[in-house]
Amino acid sequence: MHLRVEMPPMIFKTRGMMDVRVARKVAALSGLADPSATSDDAGRGSAWYGDYRELTTNELALGGPLRAGRFERAGVEDTGVFSKERGSGRKYHVAGPVDVAPIPNVVLQRYGPDTKAAFVLSGANTILAPVSAAVTAALEDVRRQVDDARLLLAVGQCLVQEVFQAQPILLLNAIQASRIQRAFGLSSLVVSAQLPDRPLRLARVEHGWHPDDAEVQQPTELAVTRLVWDSIVAPRSAFDESALPAGPVDDPYLRPRPFGEFEQDDALGSTGVPEAREQLVATLVQLSESLLVGSLARAPHDRVVLVPEQDGTRTQEVIIARQRQVELMISNIGPHLEPIQVSPHPGVPPRVPAPGSPLRLPIIDVDVWRDTPLLQRRAVLLAHLYALRAGNWLAGVDWIDRGRDRELTAQRFAELAVAAVELLGPDDPLSEEILLRSLSYRVARAAQLAEAQRSEVDELLRRLDTLIERGRRQDRPGRARLLALLHVTLGDLSWVRRAADAGLTAALPTVPELTSVLRAGWAAANVLADQLITEPVEHDANMNYYAAFLVGSRSEPDDILAGLALLSRTVIPAGKELARRDGRWRVLRTAYESYCRGLAAAVKDKLGDDDQVRRWAQEAWGVAETLRQHPDTDRYIRTREFRSDEQPGSGKSVAHLLITIADVRLSVLNSGHVHLDNWADAVEAAERSVTEMTHFLDNHPVGPLPRRLAEEIVGPPGQWRPTEPAPGAGTTT
Repeated sequence: MHLRVEMPPMIFKTRGMMDVRVARKVAALSGLADPSATSDDAGRGSAWYGDYRELTTNELALGGPLRAGRFERAGVEDTGVFSKERGSGRKYHVAGPVDVAPIPNVVLQRYGPDTKAAFVLSGANTILAPVSAAVTAALEDVRRQVDDARLLLAVGQCLVQEVFQAQPILLLNAIQASRIQRAFGLSSLVVSAQLPDRPLRLARVEHGWHPDDAEVQQPTELAVTRLVWDSIVAPRSAFDESALPAGPVDDPYLRPRPFGEFEQDDALGSTGVPEAREQLVATLVQLSESLLVGSLARAPHDRVVLVPEQDGTRTQEVIIARQRQVELMISNIGPHLEPIQVSPHPGVPPRVPAPGSPLRLPIIDVDVWRDTPLLQRRAVLLAHLYALRAGNWLAGVDWIDRGRDRELTAQRFAELAVAAVELLGPDDPLSEEILLRSLSYRVARAAQLAEAQRSEVDELLRRLDTLIERGRRQDRPGRARLLALLHVTLGDLSWVRRAADAGLTAALPTVPELTSVLRAGWAAANVLADQLITEPVEHDANMNYYAAFLVGSRSEPDDILAGLALLSRTVIPAGKELARRDGRWRVLRTAYESYCRGLAAAVKDKLGDDDQVRRWAQEAWGVAETLRQHPDTDRYIRTREFRSDEQPGSGKSVAHLLITIADVRLSVLNSGHVHLDNWADAVEAAERSVTEMTHFLDNHPVGPLPRRLAEEIVGPPGQWRPTEPAPGAGTTT
């Protein structure tokens, strides 16, 4: 992936050579092979996905697995490479003419307090040193240009996720080792042994047995996560002599809120050590790593699946719960941070940005990064990409009252695409991703504003074809990235289809042309999803994107019926499970919204006999009621109702949600499938929906597309009135 590191090259000098040898052996057992395929020091060109729980110290010292004899399991061959003959001392033999000596015992004894954990963690930190430097430099570039602590949190977590995605087994092993090291270190923190002058009889297991022994290598933390978070928290110099955060500084850092509401504040503050800073960094490290490996209760974590290939090797499938992890970081840490203060103009004192003001988005300076190593160039492009993407994610956190300026975001995306080509070339996978995301965002936004250009739409369609064709030849990690890109691009093209259907831009491709492209794209995406997403619940929830296409604008009856079946039988049950398991209500909300859209179309188009349409109407009314009355939906709408964001196109997601609910209620009323006894209540509910939708559209610059869709539902303002059905018509909804 984009931030993948290589096995460190061997150095032949005394100073630092042993550290590199250790790193190379850990690398070979964590999925990183020596590209030269001639290394006798570690793996000899091979690598294994070592399970930390099963690895022995001997295997770590050798840099490869020992042969364990024949496996009883059918189809599994013991690929261990080292064997030990009787009487050979510490010599281990490997296939070929070279015998390999392990790391000497005298060196191993210098690692502690747990030898195995210290060895793995030391090796991992050496291996990851180049990427640690790259991501911290990239994060520093973004940090100096933003004005919101939550945005900085999001970019930091995304960069950590990228490092994990590139070498997941190495990170997983290192995180396990760091937890063990910290646990073993508790003994010396809690218990100290006083030894008298006279001899004291101690058993080997007692505290104080070797009071003078000092370990040389005692790492306790995975350096890359520590460095990421330490680099963006205000340094010690930003705290005064009472260890409290100093006054406003025009340098964007994360600053902890001072201790409050405790009698011990003065005592804690008088130590001269900024405890709040150290606690913030430690909390960020712990939360970040816990989100990666799943040790935080009910939080969605990353998943790594080792999949066999046809040539007998295995490859890694890595699924990152990127946005949800970012939201949890922000929700857990955000309230404990001081707002960032910045100067709006040179010479003006720094201040906290006003509520509702758009986020400051960073701009990349190509000249600064042009001559840096490839890993550094990729890291800085990723940091800027996630700054742009995170602005949208922040808008989904209810208590945050700031969002991105959409026009500025489109501009920054275009600038980032140019920078990616200059820094990496047009054919680099990251360049292609940034180019596609940039174009897709601009096209979707233009469609909302009835400004879409045929040339940009055609270019997006060409890039989509290239992406799909190339995806068929990529490895699993590449295909996983492709799947995420397809979801974004196809979703944005759906807005273009809606705009074309509404007749907002005559120059766009026709609805049938766009439907054909979308159908082919979703067919490719579904194949990838079947190959890559192995967890049933995640796979089923993922099908919501495809179902939304099936029930979308001017869909064929067969597509609508297929979409409704997919939603009711697969997507919605999965959404309910994710909402219960991980608190991910948004997944269920969007599934309900798609279902409502399809049900409204089924009722209006009378898909089926009268009894079937009656059942569609009854289902539609109930789902719309469930969707609108859910407290999370209500909070989602209210928090956007009172924002002062007046950018063109803002509020479109809420607008389409309210339009969908109004569409359902009006469709059911106009179908006549409401019992007369409930008629007045149903009309009142529909009028509330129309009023709520109209109020939102009148008070938010949502753009022409939502307004056109609303007009299609209710007609000109104030014109809609339901026609009362004849007595006995319909059933109770």
